[in-house]
Amino acid sequence: MFRELLSHLPTPGSAQEAVSQANALLKQAGFAPDPVTLKTPAKGPDGFSGATLRADLPEEALGALVHAAVMEAASEQGVSVTHTSLQLSSGGPGSLRVALQVTAKIFVASVEIGIRGRVSISNSGAVEFDSLLLDAGSGMFASMAMANIKPQLDQIMSKRFELEKIFGRPLKVAQFDFKESQIHGELDFA
Repeated sequence: MFRELLSHLPTPGSAQEAVSQANALLKQAGFAPDPVTLKTPAKGPDGFSGATLRADLPEEALGALVHAAVMEAASEQGVSVTHTSLQLSSGGPGSLRVALQVTAKIFVASVEIGIRGRVSISNSGAVEFDSLLLDAGSGMFASMAMANIKPQLDQIMSKRFELEKIFGRPLKVAQFDFKESQIHGELDFA
């Protein structure tokens, strides 16, 4: 579902269209109505120049999104996810510490999987995951889980996700922080 939604996302033609697309996608993922707003409207004829987008993303809704994404990825491997728990905390300016606990059933056994690390976003909108550590305990099923998940984490850590590519234009991250159980962010368009 998520891969399909993201792969069909058209490049927005204006800041207002970007807000509408983001809210539509987030609504499908279970977020409350309109977590993304247009704080400052565009000043130029291109529909972006001078615009500022604001996003307030609650930790609880992000946890539900992560749960759905983990369930989707696990089901492709024949694994059933019974529980996920996402905890976020501030990692300093432009970064978050992330702790994800997943309980999954592999065949007849339950496995507890923990992933911890950091997510950072640069002023130019490059999102990077680093220091992702995986703990699945010991035993045959834990080893199977580690063997399947570790390469995917390594692949995630080797990539930079550029917000500029989503919007099709240069932008600046004016704010990115975590407080009061929410991620708060603002994007300014040049």
